[in-house]
Amino acid sequence: MTPLKVTAKSVAVEHITIASSLTFAEVRRKLEAVPPNLDRTIVEDLSCGDKRKAQYHEQIGPKLSIFLTRDHGALPEAAGGARNAIQYDIGNIRSQLRR
Repeated sequence: MTPLKVTAKSVAVEHITIASSLTFAEVRRKLEAVPPNLDRTIVEDLSCGDKRKAQYHEQIGPKLSIFLTRDHGALPEAAGGARNAIQYDIGNIRSQLRR
């Protein structure tokens, strides 16, 4: 069995709250209208090691994408208390391509 090497790194996290007079549905609609969902073909294009395709995604692709959306309101709803709670993983795929 190959021995495992485990490393740990601490990172700073800053929690920011932004209050809005808009409804939850309006904020969600406006937020989701800005960055597109991650284009899943990027993974397929890059897995073949094609540098031309990687360069295309780096130069032409969106600056930010929604990688994943989680409905955190679903769990409290199952227990009888519906909540408006959506978590978004939004990131810059371009920075990942430059590594």
